[in-house]
Amino acid sequence: MTVLSPLQDCAAIIEALIFASDRPIRERELDVYLPAGVTVSEAIAIVASRYDETSGVELCQIGDTWAFRTKGEIGERLS
Repeated sequence: MTVLSPLQDCAAIIEALIFASDRPIRERELDVYLPAGVTVSEAIAIVASRYDETSGVELCQIGDTWAFRTKGEIGERLS
């Protein structure tokens, strides 16, 4: 079993919440799941780093919300 740092654990929670949501999720909704001293931006940075150029999915900011989307070039090939 892998032991995550507290920040990595928070990032995993944020990632799961965004993934499971049927709509883009607001930062203030994510913030309630984080302990004091951990910011949404810190957790989001870790999540975003997991989706590099080799991934077909990207983490997108839409105003003050976050959602996973199929990368544009992948979506074009699927159309």
